[in-house]
Amino acid sequence: MGDGFITAASQTFANAAGKIVVEDEGINHSEQRHHPRVFEEIRRVMESRGRYGRTFDVAPR
Repeated sequence: MGDGFITAASQTFANAAGKIVVEDEGINHSEQRHHPRVFEEIRRVMESRGRYGRTFDVAPR
């Protein structure tokens, strides 16, 4: 896995949605389990920090 980066705000969204894994081609997630707003928020934050497309998960390190 990668560096485990995620902001506190997005961590809150992710905790509500469950584990989200980001892979090189994008975010691999279950449409049934993760609300699209959660997906978009996490993607927006990662893109703003230059981390979109790197592999990590939201599990504590």
